[in-house]
Amino acid sequence: MAKRMGLSFDELNMMTLQDFMDFAEIWTGEYETEYEATQADIDRFYSLM
Repeated sequence: MAKRMGLSFDELNMMTLQDFMDFAEIWTGEYETEYEATQADIDRFYSLM
């Protein structure tokens, strides 16, 4: 997988496993962006309790 992303062995050795997983998510575009919860989100959360 790292080879497909164009990472060298030296670059891969500098990363932790979490760094690599984060890099892979960004490289594939499969990451979630954070956003502020709206009042509707909060109401929906508390209605399930």
